[in-house]
Amino acid sequence: NANSRNEILQRVAFLEFRDALSIATQMEVNEYKGTLRYRATMMRRTTMRLAIIADDLTGAVDSAAAYRAFNPGANCLVIPWSIEPVQRWDQVLADHVPDLLCISTDSRNINATTAANRVSLATDWALINGFRLMKKVDSLMRGNLTSELDAFMSEATTAGCSFLFAPALPNQGRVTAGGHQYHGSQLITESEAATDPLAPASNSELKSFISGERPIHQLDLEQVRDPSLAELLQRLSTRGAVIIADAATDDDMVRLRRAALNLPQVALIGSSGILTDIPALPQVAAPLIFTNLLIITASRRKEVKDQLRHFAEHVESSRSIWVDPDDLPAATTICESIRTAFADG
Repeated sequence: NANSRNEILQRVAFLEFRDALSIATQMEVNEYKGTLRYRATMMRRTTMRLAIIADDLTGAVDSAAAYRAFNPGANCLVIPWSIEPVQRWDQVLADHVPDLLCISTDSRNINATTAANRVSLATDWALINGFRLMKKVDSLMRGNLTSELDAFMSEATTAGCSFLFAPALPNQGRVTAGGHQYHGSQLITESEAATDPLAPASNSELKSFISGERPIHQLDLEQVRDPSLAELLQRLSTRGAVIIADAATDDDMVRLRRAALNLPQVALIGSSGILTDIPALPQVAAPLIFTNLLIITASRRKEVKDQLRHFAEHVESSRSIWVDPDDLPAATTICESIRTAFADG
């Protein structure tokens, strides 16, 4: 009724003011669970706090690093998946006021239904707490993309969102052309990604990952590079619509991100490439820290193995310990090898 609506509007205005001062508390949120969807829609239009929902921890960390590259003063938090995720997220938000919150749903290699449920839970929670949304996807289109995007877009559409789908990662040779995803000159379905043992790339056409009846628009490079990109996005960004964008360079990604973030109703779908930008201020060089460095990776990708070999060849006093995943030694044995390496300098 009218009285309830006026009360809600008053509380929304108050909470938005509190958020602007970075002192919003979880107490006020919990008091209005019956009207959270309405409040989330209003707050999303006034706050620049961003929640990124990634399907693995690596993607969440990559996104935070990319965001910090153009916003070095930002308060960024990364939260792994946990047994009681909502309780954990609430606890983090009670203790911090992040500009960027990256949530890993740890859902790339699980069944599609569970993956969708996790993404739906995270998306709804982020909306409830006034975050702007981004769904981080793998630039090689691996994982439970269709089910996760359906869950993400269903929740966000309810809050009035449209979507910019731009998964290119040009600095890694992963580009979008004609609405298809490429790794170098190859379609991802013809690349190494197609043989991934856990989550192979099975389709290169981006619109194939969009389920349901949604308006889908595709932007080619000429449109992405046109000075009127922002006006075009605004015109196409009707509620629930998906805009798929071609991109071949980091500058393309910068143009897309800047245009999208000027439109409060647009939620981002993409890799960490959509967060790439030219820093507005000179970066302050971090002081050198002289200490031991331990790098642990479980990646199967050739590029990562090549990076480790390059590191070993060019860094003095480095040592590599290669572990066979099919014949793992005891944890104590690995730890002893690490201790010995550090003791030897």
